[in-house]
Amino acid sequence: YAFRHRTSGEGAVHAAWSDDDGRTWTRPTPTTLDGQATYPIALPGSARGLIAFRQRRTGAGTMLATYSADGGRTFDPESETVIYEHGQESASAADGSLSSFDYLISMDRFTFGHPCGVALGPDRVLLVWYAGGLTRTAIHAATVRLEG
Repeated sequence: YAFRHRTSGEGAVHAAWSDDDGRTWTRPTPTTLDGQATYPIALPGSARGLIAFRQRRTGAGTMLATYSADGGRTFDPESETVIYEHGQESASAADGSLSSFDYLISMDRFTFGHPCGVALGPDRVLLVWYAGGLTRTAIHAATVRLEG
């Protein structure tokens, strides 16, 4: 989660790696991606390929997918794809007008986000998130296939 409340902006998404099934981890390192909650999806049969599925709340609210061939150390900017553009009102707390505490309390009025996903094969993923309006939300899904 890379939202900077004081400046109302999003920072770099950070990543950490483990080579021993999660017993130890590297220090978090900034990536070239910006945004908030990010869900990495490892691609089976690929040495280090993954899709980073994330939400962006600044500007036009979007859900984005970006490919990395090296386990998230670098990302191909040409691969960034808008999966969903929200276009609905969401909590205005992200504009910096609230205290950090009130910002956290207002999250129940966020109307899209929480990226998740699973690999369906070496070149295909299922992406899932919630989206809607201030009174109703629904679960959305999309499949994405890598080309090339």
